Amino acid sequence: MKQTLTIFALLALCGQLLAQGGGRIIFPEDPVEKAKRLQVEGLLDRAKALVASHDDQGTISVLQEAAAVEATMRAGFQAFAEYRLARMYVKLNRIPDAMEAYKHSFAWDPRIRLGSSVLMGDLNGGSGYGVDTVMEYAALLAKAGRQEDAKAMYYYGQRAYWSLPRPRSQEPVPFVVVFDPEPEGIQWEYTPQRLEAAASMLQAMSGGTVDFATGVETDEDDFVQRARQLAPDWFYPVLFLANRADNGSAKEQQLLAEAEGLAKPGLERQFVDQFRRDLAEWQHICEQNDTPDASDDRPLNEGAARRKRMECLRPNEQVLRRLSVEMPH
Repeated sequence: MKQTLTIFALLALCGQLLAQGGGRIIFPEDPVEKAKRLQVEGLLDRAKALVASHDDQGTISVLQEAAAVEATMRAGFQAFAEYRLARMYVKLNRIPDAMEAYKHSFAWDPRIRLGSSVLMGDLNGGSGYGVDTVMEYAALLAKAGRQEDAKAMYYYGQRAYWSLPRPRSQEPVPFVVVFDPEPEGIQWEYTPQRLEAAASMLQAMSGGTVDFATGVETDEDDFVQRARQLAPDWFYPVLFLANRADNGSAKEQQLLAEAEGLAKPGLERQFVDQFRRDLAEWQHICEQNDTPDASDDRPLNEGAARRKRMECLRPNEQVLRRLSVEMPH
């Protein structure tokens, strides 16, 4: 009888947890972990206030304290403090320290699930800042002369954050720039400037960002202009701007003509030709629906499909382990 009541009590508890979690079982948070999380949140708030008062060394000290607490937490990999530390060190031109902080913003996880069953090793980006964190790290590695490391981190960013189809308003044609032989992509000869150009374009396509250390906001147009400065012969930033211009406007046509002039024979020309056809189709749809200012948010399946097939985007375990810390268990 007692055993039956216990089972009913457990079932009732599961039902309550399911209801609270919208159909997912949510287990109570470990009080020790919760205390650590709240401590980190308080320290990050203090660091933000110190940044506003221009106390750089005080900010770094508080962030180091927060990072030490984060390193002891078991509830998933978190590196919010480490990422902020990285930005502080970049501001102060303490590049070796910045590299170390970026390294601690990522953890190598030997078992990451892809789809429903496939498991593989890959990085776990715990900073919560998405592709910006990855591309900042990649560009810094490139400037430091670490070519293979920079490429591995750049490839990780493409793989982790661009694996699903993006709307054409973000990705007008497939973004497949790589620095190794790849039949599915567009191969560039590696230079630090070219890698930073590609990284800047990915940041533009992901939206703007605000630097924690300086408060400087970098919007999409800033990233696009940076990409154009670093790679003035590249068609993609110009096509991206054409895609953002008003449908049928003179500016759109001017930029599209410029992109066509820059596109090299092969995939680049094919992509621009396809974009023209897609653009005409979208403008027809807008005319039918009387929505002339609508953005094209249809998913670009080809970009995601190509990146999925690209061999050079597969994780390089040896390099990525060197660029990260071990996933805590």
